Amino acid sequence: MINEVLIDLRTFFRLNQSELAKNLGCSKSHISEIETGKKKVTIDLLNNYCEFFNLPLSSIVSLCERQPLSIKQTDLLRAFKCWRRINEK
Repeated sequence: MINEVLIDLRTFFRLNQSELAKNLGCSKSHISEIETGKKKVTIDLLNNYCEFFNLPLSSIVSLCERQPLSIKQTDLLRAFKCWRRINEK
């Protein structure tokens, strides 16, 4: 499920819900409701996730199709984190 991928992304980058919400321009409770599956993520918010994490939408969708994460997918997330750092410089 997409909510599980969004939790994995947030925790992988060591963010709490409040920090993520601030960066995405929404409330902590909204993030919580999405992560627990009480609310569905909108395409606009999903685009904000992509922008913030500097990931293409296709990568998030790909991770959704392969839950739970495998070691190879965890390595992919690590690679994206490194790529993000390089691109920030």
